[in-house]
Amino acid sequence: MAAGNALAAVGYIAAPGGLLLQASGDDAVLAAWNRQSPIQGFSGYGRIHLEGRCLTARAEGAPLRWEGCRLGDKAQVWKLIGDRLSNELEHCAEVLASGRVQAQACNGETGQRWKGLQTEGAEDVARGIADPLVRRMFLRTVAAAPAGGLVSLTTGLPVQFVVAGALDGVVVHLGGGTVVRLAARG
Repeated sequence: MAAGNALAAVGYIAAPGGLLLQASGDDAVLAAWNRQSPIQGFSGYGRIHLEGRCLTARAEGAPLRWEGCRLGDKAQVWKLIGDRLSNELEHCAEVLASGRVQAQACNGETGQRWKGLQTEGAEDVARGIADPLVRRMFLRTVAAAPAGGLVSLTTGLPVQFVVAGALDGVVVHLGGGTVVRLAARG
């Protein structure tokens, strides 16, 4: 596979409402962005690692759990194809009305729709902005924004970024599927 065709790393997995798949103890839960750790090493197929544990779905109707990673465990091998997140046992991750996340038979219902949010450096995003004034404004605005602030730029289409923490320089853009990390300033 050519480097240009490599799958991008998925930093976070979000439900339709924008909440992120995260851990609360051993349980998989949905949470609003609050500086959570990103998923490590997932590009759309394989294990979903978070803080040294793997997302696991063993039985239909059972809650999704974060467990120790085990080589060859089909309950821990996931694929994100389109908006469907399912494991090798063909259990789909589903959000229930109660907010719980559990394994269910795949049926395409709204609660089974997910979106991978890619991780990308803010400098890389800035390099993709053709207009040098807009590019500088983007980097300056992000650097100066308070934690939780909203940064909006219009370059044909409005783009919004939620600044997660001015001190650590993390910027999250949930609307377009990109999580942006701005290098920490010294």
